[in-house]
Amino acid sequence: MLSDAITVTLLSLLAAGTTLVNAHGHIAKWTVGGQDHNGFDPSNPQNGGPTAERPTDNSDQGYADYTSATVACGGTSAGSGLETWDVNAGDSVTAHWNTWPESHKGPVTEYMAACPASGCDGVDAASLTWFKIQEDSFDGTSWPSDTIASTLDWTFKIPTDLASGPYLVRHDILAMHTTGGPQVYPVCFQANLISSGSVVPTVTTTFPAAYNINDDFKTWNIYNNDNTQFVPPGPAVYNGASSGSPPASSASPSTSASSSAPAGSSAAMTSAYDASSTSAAGSASSAVATESASASASASEPAGSSEVSVSSSSASSPIASASSATSALASSAPAGSSATVSATSSASAPSSTATTPGSAEMGGAVPPVSQNGNRWETLGGSYNDEHSAVVAACMEQMNRCKSWANSLPNSEVSASLSACDTQETTCESSGASAKRAIVLNRYGKKGFRLF
Repeated sequence: MLSDAITVTLLSLLAAGTTLVNAHGHIAKWTVGGQDHNGFDPSNPQNGGPTAERPTDNSDQGYADYTSATVACGGTSAGSGLETWDVNAGDSVTAHWNTWPESHKGPVTEYMAACPASGCDGVDAASLTWFKIQEDSFDGTSWPSDTIASTLDWTFKIPTDLASGPYLVRHDILAMHTTGGPQVYPVCFQANLISSGSVVPTVTTTFPAAYNINDDFKTWNIYNNDNTQFVPPGPAVYNGASSGSPPASSASPSTSASSSAPAGSSAAMTSAYDASSTSAAGSASSAVATESASASASASEPAGSSEVSVSSSSASSPIASASSATSALASSAPAGSSATVSATSSASAPSSTATTPGSAEMGGAVPPVSQNGNRWETLGGSYNDEHSAVVAACMEQMNRCKSWANSLPNSEVSASLSACDTQETTCESSGASAKRAIVLNRYGKKGFRLF
């Protein structure tokens, strides 16, 4: 009997220990502008009460795969019968967690995404374009997650100048306690923003693409590295009207960096668009000519130039445009040039009267990629390798393209969205082809044969 009692006790302790290890917690309550609302209890959703919080896939608020669409809001389901909470511009929002393991250390970030005018009900979170509204990282002493572990509360603010309408609001914790195995814990709720503002942020991203921007978190060691140097993944934080623009006629937010961003800001890095790429439909030949001229211009840059751009397709025939740009670069790039992908951005940023990137045909030109030391940069993000930066730039053009496509008459939307997908594929493949051509050219000039 005694041995049985000991066995039961040990099993009970082990079970309790397992619960402690696995219990990441969930948000028990939200406080929005002073009003309390139910959170979503993934382990017992039926008893949680009505909520605007999106359901998660894991019963333990488990982490979401940062390479999959699940990372947008923690689940594949958009939920049903969810509430939508009124949120005033400038409101404070507090997430009240029921628990959080102290060991799961890392930064905390918040995002918002505009939903269609009809609301966020049933909208796939991964289909939206998101902008970051707050970011908190290591402060020299502790991680933001330490605050949640000790107080169970985390507060952030809604920007004051956004255009009113339906939004998804996202709060996430990035746990980096396992080096090489980071875990993202995202939570979202549906909101109706009440605001007199008119700004639609233009430094945006999608999920999971956001986790390819500033991707040091994938291998960061919080125990040995200087954590004050850590930069959380994702785009730059929206900092007011300087990184946004008035809303376009489309319900979808524009998805590129604003040309009005102040010099030195991450938004300013992304504003070098080829003005000719914003021409109307039917200008395919002029777009190709402009891109070919840009590619030729890049060939005359001195060896060691760090500017890299990705093939652009702003006209109605994205494959033809991208192919022409790629061909021009491959045939004219000098040995030793660090430009590895077809150039597109030789003109200055468009003026305030030019077509905004979010409404440009086929999404306008691809944002430029540049080398900075042993890092590659685009859209305010920094990457370990050039390929990741090129992919991010191509994805940005695709997001802008789809924003443009969704603003077209209904009869044209489907075909235009398909063209956007084709253009993105061409963008990446043309970049790889141009890079290979330049490498072969370099070795060819040195008398080597690679095949």
